[in-house]
Amino acid sequence: MNDRNVEYVSCNLCGNDNTRFLRELNSWTLVQCRHCSLVYVNPRPTLDVILAEYQVDEATSDSTWAKRFRAKYESEFESHKYKFGEFVRKIERHVKPPGRVLDIGCNTGAFLSAAQERGWEPYGVDIGSWAVEFARARGLDVFHGTLEEAHFPDAYFDAVFCSAVLEHLPDPKHSLLEIHRVLKKDGILFVIVPNINAFTIRLGVDLFVGNTPPAHLYYFTPRAAQGLLEAAGFECVRVLSWGVPNDFFQGIFGHTTTGRKLDSIADNLFTKYSGGRGFMRRAIYYIIRSVINSGLNIIKMGAIIEVHARKRA
Repeated sequence: MNDRNVEYVSCNLCGNDNTRFLRELNSWTLVQCRHCSLVYVNPRPTLDVILAEYQVDEATSDSTWAKRFRAKYESEFESHKYKFGEFVRKIERHVKPPGRVLDIGCNTGAFLSAAQERGWEPYGVDIGSWAVEFARARGLDVFHGTLEEAHFPDAYFDAVFCSAVLEHLPDPKHSLLEIHRVLKKDGILFVIVPNINAFTIRLGVDLFVGNTPPAHLYYFTPRAAQGLLEAAGFECVRVLSWGVPNDFFQGIFGHTTTGRKLDSIADNLFTKYSGGRGFMRRAIYYIIRSVINSGLNIIKMGAIIEVHARKRA
């Protein structure tokens, strides 16, 4: 990529440009703001290049990869809905249905479907044409495009779900301000982003298998995630950190057959025990998960950062 296709940016959170070099990743440079700890790609592709990449929806092609991709999402829709149901219930600790809920980057609509079954009026936005078509075929109200392009009314939603999205955006603070606009007073924003301060990364295990630039432009610590939401007008009610990365064994063994097989076994066990019909299976899974996640949350070094935030007046 030539110099005309890259740009230098200041910190999206605090506006400073005083950074330290963190590492090279996929031929891009990660830097960390010395003031607020936000990690980001700098220099990075220009906005035109980023948008052009996302406009190529490979999932709609007739390639073997695309067919497998679509088949995987179709076959796993119900299991994804089951898992997203847990996040819906977490949102309901703060605000109860009936009400409007928006999922930003809703993909095939598994979260929306789970919310709808619990009495919510669901709305979604996504830039992937195949995913939007899939969700609409299930009767879900999904806008094809970005949140800003959807032009929702002011104070329209009671809750907003934003999972695995902010790290992809060129200007996450601007998008958070738009979320603030469309949320009702005291509405809840539920955010999930990867944690660059995860214990595995701190131990030197390279776990950027699916998190490399230029797809990911920002990398958050719990402190930075909370700071960004507060800068956009939110009060952070809870900041949690939990989870072991899905690609844990590939991080240890690299992109090898061994790494992929071990990750596949772990994923199958997770699916078997988390969504199994047997009471004992589910009980064993939730007990083990609770113990691990409690420890990770204490030191804020889980693979995931989860933030529950309330819109300030």
